[in-house]
Amino acid sequence: MINVRAIYLGNEAEAYILDDFIDGINIINSDDNHVGKTIVMQSIMFAMGSEAMFPHNFKPKEYVFIIDLDVDGEAISILRSRDTFAIKKRDELVFEESKRDFDEFWSDNICALPSIIKDGKLQRVGLPLFNQLSFVNQTPRNTSSLIGSYYKKDDFKEMVFAIVGLDARQLDSQAERELKDRKGKLKTRRKELAKLVRDLRESGTSLAAISPTADREETSRFVEQLDKLKNDISERQKLRNHAYVRMKKNEQLRRELGSLNRELKTGSIVCLDCGSKAIGYSMPESNVAFDITTQDMRQEILRTIDYKIDDYVGEVERLEKEIRELQIRFNALAETREISLIDIIWLFGGFCGRDSGIGPAQRAKTTIWN
Repeated sequence: MINVRAIYLGNEAEAYILDDFIDGINIINSDDNHVGKTIVMQSIMFAMGSEAMFPHNFKPKEYVFIIDLDVDGEAISILRSRDTFAIKKRDELVFEESKRDFDEFWSDNICALPSIIKDGKLQRVGLPLFNQLSFVNQTPRNTSSLIGSYYKKDDFKEMVFAIVGLDARQLDSQAERELKDRKGKLKTRRKELAKLVRDLRESGTSLAAISPTADREETSRFVEQLDKLKNDISERQKLRNHAYVRMKKNEQLRRELGSLNRELKTGSIVCLDCGSKAIGYSMPESNVAFDITTQDMRQEILRTIDYKIDDYVGEVERLEKEIRELQIRFNALAETREISLIDIIWLFGGFCGRDSGIGPAQRAKTTIWN
């Protein structure tokens, strides 16, 4: 179980602390409006990885948020500045430079996040969606009224079912019910027609050889399969390249931090502006800097960077394996049939006159070139 113990928010000019939470139900009330009750609740959600949903006159980028949690008896503190996080767990200090990285840390170390089918793929939900289970923003919202535009109401429903062990969405929207009714009628009609052409419409049969329509449909299905595999390969290559770049940046940061040596035999490193010997580390896009003057703090940061490098190495290797498997499937499928220029021209709608703009031949040429 996760219990909130304290919430802190502030900057150099002002700060607010609420640290008297107790086990059980806590009620935050006041006699007046606009004294900060909503901001306290929104700060709790924001510190735990949700999207910003503060009033328009509140600027979260100008503040630092800290939340103290009790997770099954273990104390965990989370600091959030913009979209960067620092987590203190036992004697370990972990830095996460993005919301995606923090989602992974949360799922691995605090509470496992469920996976849902989104955009046709199985993916782990993010904290902006997961936290909606526990928080209601304001009237007339409910827990499935989501903040932001990435997750939809159906994603919330599917997450609820995934938590109890169901892998796919179980609730039908009105549009889905209408499509199912239409599907039933079409299936009846299909059975009537399939009985006549079932054998002939199979790949490589005489109908595909003599019927332009059947051949065109077969070619279209073949190209769609190739195109889907190509897009899957391209998407994973982008993810692999991103992970590789992040890995290299962390390796460079580790070398730079590891090479720091403030105590030189002939002097010491000082700031030219103020003469201070103190040095700090700040995450990208963060308002917070950590003093790395001491060896202990540097070792904490170096240990965190080592963990991140290992994670990125594993991610690159996993994506490389998936890319190779998809490439093998792509090549195996491509060898099952040859596509001629005539096939592509026919696929794009046949020949057209010179007054109809860019014709299928030009599109076919572009397709072949790509």
